[in-house]
Amino acid sequence: MTDIIKTLERGDPNNSSLFKSIDIPGFRLSIQADENHHCEPKKTLKNATPYTKFEVALYPEHEKLTNFIRMDIKKQYDKWLDINESTLMLFVYMPYDEVNKLYNTLLQYRSLPKQINKTPIIKLGGITILIELPCENNNVIGELNIEKIEDELIKYTISDSIEIEDINISGIYAITLKDVFTNKYIPLYMEIISDLVKKHYHA
Repeated sequence: MTDIIKTLERGDPNNSSLFKSIDIPGFRLSIQADENHHCEPKKTLKNATPYTKFEVALYPEHEKLTNFIRMDIKKQYDKWLDINESTLMLFVYMPYDEVNKLYNTLLQYRSLPKQINKTPIIKLGGITILIELPCENNNVIGELNIEKIEDELIKYTISDSIEIEDINISGIYAITLKDVFTNKYIPLYMEIISDLVKKHYHA
């Protein structure tokens, strides 16, 4: 497990007294400790390693954290969670080892399936969302449980007709909900599909 705290350096572009934030694909992680943050000891030290507890802020790279990621992180680190919003998760007095665990958890999310098209393909009587599974040398890593996704989508949506198709490009699947006519529900469907794909993908 990577000890990210050992790499922290003060000199954030917005405030030189803060530790520099860490960019992870999909996230920005801010790990702070000084006299103005929820940490132990509550004083400003040059290096991060003498601290035993930290204030940690997690920001999404895009508009918001998906429900899947927020729920998964909340389940693991709820004890220190102070703010839980789609655009920010803030942890206070988080122990040294737990901060490192959180960082390594975020690294794992890089290898989750991701949605390719930011907006769905809308065609007559339905919408299609493209999902890409992790690949290595054009070979798909892991497996997607399509049957479970289909079963849960029928429960969550107004569509009784669902297709999940491998479109013969390494790791790319087209998920189509037929007979979906209400555009206002499309963002909700997109988030549900994204979360279910992550839930039923096994590396």
